[in-house]
Amino acid sequence: MSLNLKSLCSGILAMFFINVFSQDYSPIDTADEVFRSELKSKYETIFKNFNIRLKSEYSGKKKNELVNAFGGFQEEFIEEINDGNFVKDSRFQKMLDGIVAELQAKNPEIPKNLRILLSRYPNVNAYALPDGTLVMNMGSFKFLENQDQLASIISHEIAHNVLQHVLKSQIKQIDENIAGEYRSKIKTIKQRQYGQYQHAFELMQNLLYEEGSMRRTHEKEADSLGFKYYQNTRFKNDEFVNAFKLLQRYDTIKPTGLHVDVYRKYFDLPTQKFDETWLEMEDFSRYDYSKFVEKINKDSIASHPEAVERIEFLQKHFPELSSVEDAKVAGEEFKELQKIAELEEVPNMYFLKHYGLAIFVTLLKLEEGTHTKYYKYWLGKNFEKIYEARKQYRLNRYLDTVNPQEQSESYQQFLSFMWNLSLDELKNIAEFYAESGV
Repeated sequence: MSLNLKSLCSGILAMFFINVFSQDYSPIDTADEVFRSELKSKYETIFKNFNIRLKSEYSGKKKNELVNAFGGFQEEFIEEINDGNFVKDSRFQKMLDGIVAELQAKNPEIPKNLRILLSRYPNVNAYALPDGTLVMNMGSFKFLENQDQLASIISHEIAHNVLQHVLKSQIKQIDENIAGEYRSKIKTIKQRQYGQYQHAFELMQNLLYEEGSMRRTHEKEADSLGFKYYQNTRFKNDEFVNAFKLLQRYDTIKPTGLHVDVYRKYFDLPTQKFDETWLEMEDFSRYDYSKFVEKINKDSIASHPEAVERIEFLQKHFPELSSVEDAKVAGEEFKELQKIAELEEVPNMYFLKHYGLAIFVTLLKLEEGTHTKYYKYWLGKNFEKIYEARKQYRLNRYLDTVNPQEQSESYQQFLSFMWNLSLDELKNIAEFYAESGV
């Protein structure tokens, strides 16, 4: 009895803390021009030095194509910096830098010139660049369960860097003249009057399978070397496997779970009564989608092999992973970063101009019944953008269209609701929630 009462009190206190935390929470500054300018200058130098190294190590066509390939990416990366898609926040950076430093200290072969950045993207993912840069999405802090799992993802990306997978992939494509061969065959296909689709598809299929196979090999190599690095640290072995289970789960997750009553609750306004026709959905049952059945096995082109395949591979080569316990409870520092990452999810979607998805996630949060004032504010902000887009005939840039093959029923319902709203109705919703403030 006393144990149950203690658990209940702990739950109430936790919920009280979260609510207070959210009501007083201010999103991370997105207008830090000094940070952007310094980061841009830093990476212009990093990329310049990397390209000098490429030119000194390679020659002829290979040198030119490598410089061109990476040059295009580097321009995009600088644009990401200019757009403010990287975050300066000492709370997150302290943990990220600490994990990298520990891995370096316990594994002397890891380069000392690694640097790690935090991006605003709300999904769980990370990537490594050949110049020694690691990028971690803020969404990883929300979806991963503890610091050990975060360390496992970082270990994996460091292994990609050490094994030079990005560079090797580009060299392979240049050696096999994949880009040139592709352009030549596409040109031939376009000259045909009939059968263009089938031949183009077969070519794309071959290219994807070849590239997909190489990526899967690289992922397994990075898993193995990454775990060797990881197991030399204080982090728990089991969490290396648990992290990849979560990575696979959230890499394929689709928006779902929103009940229709939420629409009636939040869009029946004093200035605009709820209209049941807003919930009407097109009847897709009359369409035959069988001819559009996926022709490429998704696993063959996935950026990560299936969790079962990767875990079996690790357990085969590392017997200590043969039995894995459930995820351990996160420490207080990681829990706080989880809360921040969750509260940053919608602002980040707004900043990245994912307004439609931001509204869907906001409604999910409102359905949970926590942080209500905070999320009502962001509901207004995103509806303002949707209204502006609709007025300018650009709504399809920020709001998906209904696709029964790829979307859950609740997400289709959401999209139908949004597309059913008229321009004036969108304006009324935006103005109502804009006036509610935060």
